[in-house]
Amino acid sequence: MITLFGKKKISIDHLVNYTIHFVFDIVDNHFEDIKELLKISPEFTQQPPVETMQADMLYLILFAAHMELMEQNLPAPYHQTGPKNLCEKLGEIYNVPAEQMEKMLKDELGFIKQINLPSKNLLYGLTKAFFNRYQLYKFQEEYFKNLQVPNPILLKRLDEIFALFLINYEELLNNYRIKQ
Repeated sequence: MITLFGKKKISIDHLVNYTIHFVFDIVDNHFEDIKELLKISPEFTQQPPVETMQADMLYLILFAAHMELMEQNLPAPYHQTGPKNLCEKLGEIYNVPAEQMEKMLKDELGFIKQINLPSKNLLYGLTKAFFNRYQLYKFQEEYFKNLQVPNPILLKRLDEIFALFLINYEELLNNYRIKQ
């Protein structure tokens, strides 16, 4: 809906549905591209077993990141109701109670923040969590494998890709106003 002198209106329910569909759509359409990038990356000394990689961990990482982005960017009281609504809808999709889904996402978000210390940049944490969850460390040069950190060149490449996997809620809120 367009108001006469203002921004278009969007409900929190519609925003959460958009977020869920966005994540499913982008992963379904581009997970194979990420696997192909990993397959041809010269930073690996051994080729990671990309054929066996499943997207479920990436969904968890991305939904946790979007929950955090909602909390950071949505105005009060939606910064609380948005993530809660997200957990409820994901709980329905995955057939788990909303409280359990919230715990899973918060645990994953805690992991993302922990693995990314001291940086608070969510995008970098997302990439490092992806690298860790898919155990890509062990396919790198000895130096990076022993440090348990991604090769910075590959990390930068993945950061550029994963930036496209996140909704820019700040920009979205410049164009839309959340309605009751």
